Amino acid sequence: MAENRLAQPLARSLAVITQLHLPGTAGRLSQQIRDLERVSPLFNAAGLVRKVQRPSPLTTEVAGIATATPSPHRVMGGFLYAAGAVRLDLIVKDNQVSTGAQDSACEIDDIDAEDQKERLKLISIRQAYELADAAMNDGERRDLIILDTPLLLSRSMVAPRDTISHRGHRQAYEAAVEAVRRFWTAHKERMFPWSKQGPVLVSVGGGRFGAVLQLAQQDLRTAEGREFVLPGENISTSGFESADGMERAILTIGERRFLQGILGPFTRTAAFLLNVQSPSMEPAELANEGVVGFHYKGAQGTAARFAHMLGSSDQWTASDLDRVAGLLMAMSAIGGERAEPLPIMLANRELTPLEPFLESYAREVSHHMRNRTLEQEWLGGLDELD
Repeated sequence: MAENRLAQPLARSLAVITQLHLPGTAGRLSQQIRDLERVSPLFNAAGLVRKVQRPSPLTTEVAGIATATPSPHRVMGGFLYAAGAVRLDLIVKDNQVSTGAQDSACEIDDIDAEDQKERLKLISIRQAYELADAAMNDGERRDLIILDTPLLLSRSMVAPRDTISHRGHRQAYEAAVEAVRRFWTAHKERMFPWSKQGPVLVSVGGGRFGAVLQLAQQDLRTAEGREFVLPGENISTSGFESADGMERAILTIGERRFLQGILGPFTRTAAFLLNVQSPSMEPAELANEGVVGFHYKGAQGTAARFAHMLGSSDQWTASDLDRVAGLLMAMSAIGGERAEPLPIMLANRELTPLEPFLESYAREVSHHMRNRTLEQEWLGGLDELD
């Protein structure tokens, strides 16, 4: 017969946990830190983590495209959404920074409660590619075009069925896929690495669009994950043979803590193939071309970021990857844990008014509907027809 459980207040449970479990939690974290200190030199010696030299003095022209989708606003039992994107050019000459041209895209409309989150992600990807397309057609030179959205779409973003309830989601997905496909069809031959003089379209994120990024992130803690490293990175994993038993220990370390532990200031991981691990990315013909990515960390105190680009493993050399990483690091020196490339930070600032504008827009829509303003305007002058 089971022993009757004695009821006890939450405050007493918390006190017991503090006394009994806190030393264990602290000890476990300390063990993880010690494991990181032991394994970090192995990753450096193998070339899985490498130092990157930033360009000095810095001279470059970069565009950053940031997107924002404030929380949809309730209106008359439904929702209004706003989705905006801003492209801001940054010109750096001998470390002297100035801003260049700006472009934007915005839409406001009503949206169903169903699939809101996925639909807004898809709208952001479409808008980002529309601004990137405009940048490629304006005749200006750029070394990098940085997006804060994924370059390709995960199949997990597809609407589950072509039903009325998911029709908006499916339309948003097809529009985003078409925008991605149209951009690469028009500009691929002018982009790096297909053209060595062309700009690099690179996506930088920290997990904001997890559906794609989580699939894309290779686990360098495992032997299987290290197999996907680009051949051009010339890594040597012989040192790991002497670390028997270490792999199981470091697998218990969370991904974020692991990356923060092995990455020092101005370092990056070896680049790895994403399309091998995530073959279901769309458009499929672009994913088949190859997708490479790496984690990097800028100045001391900044968080590890994830960057990925299109192109096969044969087209991306270690020096090309170092060049991209160096530019990203040079422009991610401020912001602490939230540091992002400067053009993305500035473009994000331009998007700040989007949320209060949506609130004001929703109030005006409610006002018009309550006062039947539109009906009165439509019916105004009807008597004059008699």
